[in-house]
Amino acid sequence: MGSTGIDIRFPIGLLFTILGVIIAAVGVVDPKASMSQGYNINLDWGIVLIVFGVIMLLLGNAAHRRRASSSVTESKPPLAAGAPGDKKP
Repeated sequence: MGSTGIDIRFPIGLLFTILGVIIAAVGVVDPKASMSQGYNINLDWGIVLIVFGVIMLLLGNAAHRRRASSSVTESKPPLAAGAPGDKKP
């Protein structure tokens, strides 16, 4: 992954979470239309999509934080020659 750009897990997580909420809402609003062999398919798969989307969002956020904290420690400039504390021979 390059330092520029967005982590692919964030838009994927957002997409799956939004779709999961929509599908689960359809399952809650009209449960009889979503029934298949005794299961409310829309509600069940909506919950699965929400869980997957939230996991992807959390993983993308954790990677972003890890990248941000490592770039802060790596961006410290080295001491210049003749900086205070340098002893000259």
